Amino acid sequence: MKTKLLLVEDEKTLSELLTEFLETEGYSVHCAYDGEEGFKLFNSIKPDICIFDIMMPILSGFSLLEKVRSVNSEIPVLLLTARGLKADIINGLKLGADDYVTKPFNFQELNLRLKNILKRGNTLGDKSTYKIGKYNFNHNTQLLEFESSKQILTTMEANMLNLFFLNKNKTLERKEILQAIWNSDDFFNHRSTDVFVSKLRKYLSKDPSIKILSIRGKGYKLII
Repeated sequence: MKTKLLLVEDEKTLSELLTEFLETEGYSVHCAYDGEEGFKLFNSIKPDICIFDIMMPILSGFSLLEKVRSVNSEIPVLLLTARGLKADIINGLKLGADDYVTKPFNFQELNLRLKNILKRGNTLGDKSTYKIGKYNFNHNTQLLEFESSKQILTTMEANMLNLFFLNKNKTLERKEILQAIWNSDDFFNHRSTDVFVSKLRKYLSKDPSIKILSIRGKGYKLII
């Protein structure tokens, strides 16, 4: 079956061109032209992955992302930003975006990022449930549990926690993390890593024996 993709983009020419391209790449593309329409379509078609433009009428991409995350924490979401501002990118990641592309962008680059997200979600390995301190973590379901509390992680959050766990008590260099998670080593991906690490620290804070240490000039280390 084709991967069902929801594209919410108010520039109709770009939306039409991108739809045509993505359909030739094997996606089943469903389009909306504002955030409100996009949320209705999201609830009706149940997509496998989403692309949201940030600057849209009625409901911005940020607001749409928040509404989507309130009902579904797992669905991968990629943001399109025309401004390329660090603040936009960081805000999107904090709200739960999995990745981003800055306009103008190459369609092949966008497709590669989509495939990387989907590939990471489909190649999780045989063992998917781990004990991380007092937490139970299931990579397949992206569920992190502590006693009676449950936290559904986004795809990128789950992949990063899985990477840290598989390399626990070992320093992971930034370059290793960037290649494993984004297949790219650029400035914004460096900042994105910091955002995701900050969120994982918050999720794991109920067990003080667990720490994600910043190793100056190198990267991070998960201590259990």
